Amino acid sequence: MTLSQEMKIAFHAAIWLAVLIGGMQVVGTVFRRSSQGGTGNGAGFFDYSFQSHFFPSVEGDPSISDIELEGRAPRRFKVYGGVSPVYDQISMKWSLNSGYEDRPEGRLLFDLDSDTIVDRDVRVPLDIEHLLATLEIPDRPANRLTLQYVLDVLEDCHTGQLPRPSHHGYTLQDPMSGRMRHVAMGFMVNYSILTWVGIWILAIPVFYTTKRITSRTVQPLPAA
Repeated sequence: MTLSQEMKIAFHAAIWLAVLIGGMQVVGTVFRRSSQGGTGNGAGFFDYSFQSHFFPSVEGDPSISDIELEGRAPRRFKVYGGVSPVYDQISMKWSLNSGYEDRPEGRLLFDLDSDTIVDRDVRVPLDIEHLLATLEIPDRPANRLTLQYVLDVLEDCHTGQLPRPSHHGYTLQDPMSGRMRHVAMGFMVNYSILTWVGIWILAIPVFYTTKRITSRTVQPLPAA
């Protein structure tokens, strides 16, 4: 291979690399809204976190003032990260209304793999009756409705049915008022970028194949 041929190859490689980088910048700018932080809208390695802080808005006399649920899912590779993972453990911080001076607030852990409540090294089955006993609140309809909501959220956490990760979060509806935050963070490549890279890879052989066919087909005109 001569020096001129090497220079020609290097020039072509530089042009194609510039096309790749320039196209990625344009595509990334155009589709920036679809790749907002926390949505997991792409392929890569993701850490997931979930947090929900809510207040019972049920009829009656609920003993619970507010509840905060929080969980994390370890990093894993996802072809598409914008889905809810399976959470194995969720912590709960709670506060009670006035009249519960013995234990007005506290924190406990839900082990979803074993369906147990972990409270100060004591494990009991995860159900409404044991939640009532753990929180030391009376068995009344308002409390049961609140704790059933907690159990429903825990079920969604453990079955991957939480709302998809979102940059903005979610506003909770009745019978609770509050907010839910669910995000996916990590190293990822947005699908718009992956699509452009795929087009770029396919364009290279198509371009040179077409050029070679054209050069063979087009013959110089005979001299007059």
